[in-house]
Amino acid sequence: MFDPAAVALLKYIPLPNLAGTVQNFHLQRALPARSDRLMVMVNHRISSKDNVNVRYFLNSSHSDSVSSFPSLTRTASSRQQNMGLSELHTFSPHLMNTFSLNFNRSRTLTLNPFANRQNIAQQLGINGVSDNPFDYGLPIINLTNFTGLDDAVPSLSRPQTVRVVDAILWNRGKHNIRLGGEIRRVQQNTLSDPNARGTFTFNGYTTSDFTADGLPVKGTGFDFADFLLGLPQATSSRFGVASNYFRSWVFAGFVQDDW
Repeated sequence: MFDPAAVALLKYIPLPNLAGTVQNFHLQRALPARSDRLMVMVNHRISSKDNVNVRYFLNSSHSDSVSSFPSLTRTASSRQQNMGLSELHTFSPHLMNTFSLNFNRSRTLTLNPFANRQNIAQQLGINGVSDNPFDYGLPIINLTNFTGLDDAVPSLSRPQTVRVVDAILWNRGKHNIRLGGEIRRVQQNTLSDPNARGTFTFNGYTTSDFTADGLPVKGTGFDFADFLLGLPQATSSRFGVASNYFRSWVFAGFVQDDW
């Protein structure tokens, strides 16, 4: 009577390695992490009226993590970059212009061990879920009395911003007048399906004894028995177009007078 999909998922649930029926599994393993940073800055005086500043910053990191079970690992990698260029031009001792260009981009990727590699849902015979290789992984199994299976949801985020700013400083007598503006191009790029492989909730309802009125008798059902029989109390899935690309423009201007 055991459901084939449930039997196949049992290999991802480890046997107890501690005594007792509560808190009876201990997991300890090495989780490597790496972080690299690079920063470069160049200041150059082109002429008596022009000064240029260029800077670049890179932060790259990679880390592994694990949930409650050894096979449910997560790999996260990120790369942040920031590049800036600024130029100060002196027209006269009373008039100066500052121009700056900035580029900022971040990339964060989260994967489980099966993404783009192994179609677990197809092997288990689970239909109606995403067949996108990026979404591959274990279905989410929620249990009432036991720790369930909760595999990492693959995601890719790549926001970036390009910013151009120009400002003029004009000294006239007792007045320091500043005026300028900014143009910003903002991009938000994400790739993720929140529940692509399906969520299955088992709480002992379907293996409970029922009264004549059709109500479950408290304490008679068992969530793991429901799981073995493949009889969830509730299921859900959510997937579709995994990519979201948002674009926006930002414009700003200012005038300031210090008197």
